[in-house]
Amino acid sequence: MSGNEMSKEERDEIVQYGLERGKVIVATMGITFFLGYIGGVFFQSIIFYISLNELRRFAGGYHAKTERRCFLISFCLLVFSLVFIKYIGQWEESHVALFIVTFFQSVLIFFLAPVENENKLLDEEEQVRFRKKARQILIGEWILLTFSFSLRVSFIFVSIAAAIQIASLGVLWGQVQKRKFEKDLDGSVQAKDGKW
Repeated sequence: MSGNEMSKEERDEIVQYGLERGKVIVATMGITFFLGYIGGVFFQSIIFYISLNELRRFAGGYHAKTERRCFLISFCLLVFSLVFIKYIGQWEESHVALFIVTFFQSVLIFFLAPVENENKLLDEEEQVRFRKKARQILIGEWILLTFSFSLRVSFIFVSIAAAIQIASLGVLWGQVQKRKFEKDLDGSVQAKDGKW
């Protein structure tokens, strides 16, 4: 009986978590597409949203400690990205430089992802699976980015480039956060062992 009650509680927790995540996803999509629409980059915002979320899902990276901080950082990055997409998309002279910068950022993601955090720790099997998936998505996005750059389809090129840039910042920032977490963890273990 107790086991059944526990499994029901766990099921309820999973359902609750799924509903909360669903609300966050719908809200994020709504805000992204709304800002894209009023900023005159609606289709670009769709490409950006899909590219970033697919990559971030498996590449991992920085994780804010509070929901409010997460929202504020995400909102600021979103506004910056859409402004970037709008104006860099019109400035074709900058596209070669953007292509080169995005290449190096892609290399960074390729070798550092996935980056776990204290709220989402990965075992060895998950590390391998997430790394493989992140690299597959990154390569797919890079192929689209290269074709759109070559064909001068700037609204696709700049949108994917912006997504890769934000993902790479998240990965890099997440790596710093991870090292700090590991350092703090080692310090607390040593303190418990009486070494400090």
